[in-house]
Amino acid sequence: MDGDPTAGATCSMTRPTPMGPTLPTDRLIAALAVDLRASAGPGLRTRLSRAAAIGAAASAVLVGLARGARPDLTQAAFATALVVKIVFAVALCALALRAAESLSRPGSGDAGKSAAIALPVALVGAVGLGQWMGAAPDARASLVMGGSAGACLAWILVLSAAPLWGLLAVMRGEATTRPRLAGAVLGVAAGAAGAAAYAFFCAETAMPFVGVWYTLGVTVSAVAGTVAGGRLLRW
Repeated sequence: MDGDPTAGATCSMTRPTPMGPTLPTDRLIAALAVDLRASAGPGLRTRLSRAAAIGAAASAVLVGLARGARPDLTQAAFATALVVKIVFAVALCALALRAAESLSRPGSGDAGKSAAIALPVALVGAVGLGQWMGAAPDARASLVMGGSAGACLAWILVLSAAPLWGLLAVMRGEATTRPRLAGAVLGVAAGAAGAAAYAFFCAETAMPFVGVWYTLGVTVSAVAGTVAGGRLLRW
């Protein structure tokens, strides 16, 4: 009787090949970030800038439809006050987008880029403070309050909504590990975009007014961005 061909065979189980040493988390993040640095550069900045510009344009159309064309816009376009307001808002938006781009990936986030956002605010604040101090005491309150303080704040907040929505939508495709801070700088960019749109319809010319109310509108938008970023930009 033929025996079982497998008789006497030694039954053994193949042991799994031991895995190599575990890569520490911080080194893993750094390794992943190498490829992200190459892909998140100009492309992301361009997409963020486009979202801010489209949002600002949509906001300008909204305020134009709601308030009508400014009758003296042609003359105001060459006025120093309007130029300063536009430059202030655009510079603030650009610096905020630069900071947001640096926060879009793991292992990044230059504190200097975020701190640079304060430069336009400090410059306008210094000019406004000088104008306020040089004015007669009974004229100082009107330099700050103007004739449309409440409307200015409300409009900047309304007009920042579309840019903020677009910027958050772009950033959601990235890999930020600091969602609240990223949301805050996006809120600054959105508020600045809304302020730029409103500036064409704002008749206020005093720098104390701009330094207080434009900055306050951008600040509230930054708070809204912080809350939204904490919820929408988490992994």
